[in-house]
Amino acid sequence: MIYLSEETKQRVKGLDINNMYVVADFDETITSGARSGSWDILETSDLISPEYVKEADALYNHYYPLEFDPNIDSDTKEKLMCEWWNKSISLFNKYKITEEVLDKIITSNHSMKFRRGGKQFLEYMNERKVPVIIISSGISDIIKRFLKKNESLFDNVDIVANAINFEKGVARGIQGKIIHTLNKNITSSNVEILNKIDCKKDIILLGNHLSDIDMVPSDKRANTIRIGFLDYNTQENLKHFQEVYDIVCTNNTSFNELAEILGFDLD
Repeated sequence: MIYLSEETKQRVKGLDINNMYVVADFDETITSGARSGSWDILETSDLISPEYVKEADALYNHYYPLEFDPNIDSDTKEKLMCEWWNKSISLFNKYKITEEVLDKIITSNHSMKFRRGGKQFLEYMNERKVPVIIISSGISDIIKRFLKKNESLFDNVDIVANAINFEKGVARGIQGKIIHTLNKNITSSNVEILNKIDCKKDIILLGNHLSDIDMVPSDKRANTIRIGFLDYNTQENLKHFQEVYDIVCTNNTSFNELAEILGFDLD
């Protein structure tokens, strides 16, 4: 189901696709399904040791509920997310994840998949030369490999995410500052990306977390249609999502359904 106000419907009608860009989360926003993200894909492969999976699962089971708990204040939650990401990254080094393994996982893995209509949405934006900036707390190496495998790594798509630092083909950590769910922001993009969108007025933001609205700075939100995918604990979180998002999509809403609301023809 898709929730939006009459005011939002009028704002959507004013979108100018020729003067627009998209800012999107990736895991469980562009992709679909629980544990279908760029971190989780490692745990579904028999190329990864069971010990890695056991430790990663323990981290997930502890931190994931905290990530979506609206009762935890932002400062505390940010500390918890930093803990989670740092511990997850340390597992890469501990279990010597290699570039070769990542390539094989993406080639053979079917657990990561597009949200229905996701590929068509990216194709539609590419055909119309609309910049798409994916800002993810996931792993850019996996996101790029996934999009490339599905012939969706278009020239209009840029990815701002955690890039693995490889030494002699073995993962040692993350390059630069860690990007987690609470510090994602388009201002962390490089100059080349920012130049692409500098003269664009309208913005579509796509996320699945309350903090994803912060991917676009507050001074640009008047020109932003904020769209939130709420696929879990809907009754508990619907009110919170409606407070921060202009459009809330529940029950695994597809991009095809969303496109109808936005006036895009994906067929």
